[in-house]
This record gives sequence, structure tokens and C-alpha cells, in this order.
Amino acid sequence: MGYEGIAEQKPRPAIAETSPAETKESVYAKLDSLETQYRVRVWEGKTPSTETIPKGERLSSYLHDCYILQPLISDAFYTNTRKHSWQLPDTYQSFTQCVLDAVDASYAPEDTSFIPRLPSIVSKVGESFSAAEIGEKVVEDRVPEEMPPQDRRGPFHAGLIGYAVFNGKLFPDFPQISAEDEVVEIHVTPLAEQVENDEISAVNIFSQDSFRELATSIKENSPNAKYIIGRSWLMDTPIARRVGFSVADDSDAYPSGLMFWGQFIDQKGNVKEKEYADFLETGVAPHQVKLGYIKVADFLKKYG
Repeated sequence: MGYEGIAEQKPRPAIAETSPAETKESVYAKLDSLETQYRVRVWEGKTPSTETIPKGERLSSYLHDCYILQPLISDAFYTNTRKHSWQLPDTYQSFTQCVLDAVDASYAPEDTSFIPRLPSIVSKVGESFSAAEIGEKVVEDRVPEEMPPQDRRGPFHAGLIGYAVFNGKLFPDFPQISAEDEVVEIHVTPLAEQVENDEISAVNIFSQDSFRELATSIKENSPNAKYIIGRSWLMDTPIARRVGFSVADDSDAYPSGLMFWGQFIDQKGNVKEKEYADFLETGVAPHQVKLGYIKVADFLKKYG
């Protein structure tokens, strides 16, 4: 369980003559490409990994299970049918299988164009599906699979930090957190979205201004919160400890999204080529996803 993204984060000034929206889209596209390349290499056996891939597993199935293909499939299906997957579950399953077959048919070892072509491979399959050809009865109503409102509040924003407030019962691995406690889970804006000039360094991710804003926001919105936690590669840096976070290994950590791949993007939105190339060769990243936590009372003493 984790708080993903800061959808309403106030845009930062442009970087390299691009708008904040363009910068954000470009950064996330690069993150997707980095993860896809890594996954393909793991499947090929070129990058060491602790993962165990079943013998004979298809590349497409592996990429689908790693959530590489799922967003592409979902978007293509809706674009061409104007229906969601849950409205046409059988048709969506058939569509997914067609995509997986097409991906496997398009793959060739050492084909450097394979990863950039993945979106077009999926979209071409989507073009063969249309609402008029679907015989399946459309499901019009569905109970949303959402977290009960008493278990989550937010998102809220405090400077460069976004957060949500969760019920303590959602953190059974924390013996110090009771079911009655409230927990603030934070997420930090990516470097490339927050940098305003070349002089700003990574230290500004944990700027004191943002943490003071967070302290004020917690006092106003979540006065009963007992802990602040965060999952990120940033928690594996000295900065996190200077802020006051205690750090532990995260047993649920999975190399996906900003919490892991953000370490390979610099403050201008460019890929850190050397660090990423080293990672592909060794399978060892500069930082691992760690779980950082601090008592709200201690945090407020420092920043409130």
C-alpha cells in the first residue's frame, strides 16, 4: 500500500524551455523506458536479478505481470471501444491475449527498436477492435473498488511534498503503530519538476521550507497523526537521516515508479547514463527503496 503521485502538485517553472506539463510527461516517459529496458534485459538473462522467472515464461507475460504493458493495453482498449475493461471483461481478456501475441511476435534479440515500438504495437492491435463488433453485453454498473473513506484522507500538498493520511490498521508490519493511529504517508515531487535553476541541488528535495509547510499542514488537517512514513530511494540517502527519519528495509519494495527509478533522472530531466548503464550490468542500483519513518511529535519539534 502506498500513496502514488501528486496529481494536483502546483507546476514548477519551465526547464530547458519546456512547460511543466511537457517536462513531467517527458520524465515519466523516460522512467517507463528505463524500467522496460531493465525488464527485457532481466528476462533475457543479461542483467542479474533476485527475481525468479519461470522457465519458458513468455516475454509478453513477464512485461504484463510487471505492469509494463497493462497501462498501454488499458488505454488502447478504451480508445477503440470507449469502454473500460470491467465493462467488457471477456472482450478485454481476448484483447489482452492478442496484444501479448503481437508483442512476442515483434520481439527479436538485439532489436533496439523493440522497446520504442511497444506503444504502436499495442495501438495497432487496438485498431482491430471496435464497439460495433462486440457481442458481449456491456456492464453498466459496478461498485467502485475504493478504499473506505475512513481509511484514507487526501491527497494534501505542502510545498514540494504531497501526502495522504491513512488508518493505522493498514500498517500491520509496524508494531509501533496501532489500529487507532493515523499515519501520514509522503511523496516528494521529482527533481525535474521542482528545479528552477542550475544551482539547485538534490538537497532541495528535502528543503526545510517544504517540511515546515508539511508541519503546518499536518497540524491543520491531521492533528491526531502519530507517524510520518515514506517509501523511496531518497530514504537510502544521508539527507533522510538528517531530516530525522529512521530508516528500515522495505520488504514490499518493488523496483517501479519514481520511488525507485527516479534515482536515474537528474534535476534537468535527463537520464544519468553512467549510473543506469552500471545498473544494467550489475543489477545493483546506487540506492535501494527504503522505508523511512518518524514520529509526528518529533517532526513537529524540529519543523513545527
